[in-house]
Order: sequence, then C-alpha cells, then structure tokens
Amino acid sequence: MAPARARRDRRAAVQHPRDGVPRGVSEGAFDGGDGERYDVAAAIELAEFRELPAPWLVGWSFGTELALMHGADPSVEGAILLSPPLHRATDDDLDAWAEFGRPLVALVPGEDDYLRPDEARERFARVPQAEIVGVDDAKHLWVGEPSVRRVLDEIVARVAPDVPTPLPTTWTGHADAGEDTEATDQQSYDASRTGG
Repeated sequence: MAPARARRDRRAAVQHPRDGVPRGVSEGAFDGGDGERYDVAAAIELAEFRELPAPWLVGWSFGTELALMHGADPSVEGAILLSPPLHRATDDDLDAWAEFGRPLVALVPGEDDYLRPDEARERFARVPQAEIVGVDDAKHLWVGEPSVRRVLDEIVARVAPDVPTPLPTTWTGHADAGEDTEATDQQSYDASRTGG
C-alpha cells in the first residue's frame, strides 16, 4: 500500500498497486477475491492508523468486486465502483451493502464489455442506496480525456462535495517550494518503480 501525500485540506488516498507491479516484485497471489480480503482490510487499517479522514473505497473492475465483498467496514464512508463486472460479488454481497447503508456509487460505461447501465440498474436494485451512473460512449478501461475527466469529476463530487466540479483543466497558479508538482509526481513514480 502506498499512501498518497495528504493535501492541506486533509484529503488523502491509499492505493493498492495491483496493476503495474513489476513481475517478480509482488509476493501476493491472485485468489479470486477471497485472499484479497486481507489487502482490503490492510488498506482500511492503514487509513485508520494514519487518521485519514472519511475514507471511501474506489475500485475499478476486479477492485469493485473486492469493495463489494470485503469493504463494508464501519470506518468506510462509502464506495465508488468503476466498471463493476459483478462476476465474483454475489447477491449476498450486495445485500450486505444494502444493510450496511453507506453510499454505493457505480459508474458504468455504456459500452462496457461485462455490465452495461440497464443491467447494472437491475443487479444493484437490491441496494436501495446504490446510485448507478451510466456513461454513454465510455468503455471498460475509461480510456481518453472525456472518460477520465468524467470519472474524476464523479469521484470528487462524492468524496469532496465542497469542491466544485467539473474540475479545472488548467492551473493558473504557481508551485511553492516543497509542494506537489509534475516533477515531484514523476520522481515519486520513478522511485516506486525502483523500490526507492
């Protein structure tokens, strides 16, 4: 788990780097969602330990299954699901989220290979608080500027409702010394790839 830097407003993220981990570096194994329960629990526990405010789970594809199957934890504010395939999560998992009562938002691409908006509305109907956001012309991977922008705007609208959306697409300010910039982002990325 890699904690992101908390910004001045105390928002932060914890990332589970399932994709993009160099071959041979991860000691984990794919377990179809069962053993990954420990990854979800560890992320939630890290958020609690670091006193990160109001944690939400955000998952894409298989990550949505993990959020549904293992994310109904009292410290979690809600979950945002990007391209939920609903292959492994069962009706029992959906019923558990219904009972959990926390917000559940599913962004479902109109051109998804696995689950499209109409079917998603049917499947998630058993979760009264579920909000299904169908996104026309989007595909499972959310590739392209319009799709990425839509995903980011939808996430921010839920987890930081005080932040106006749509998010700006340009920066007119300046970066002070020690602040997060494109260069520091690149340095962090490079270090994550070399184990530094």
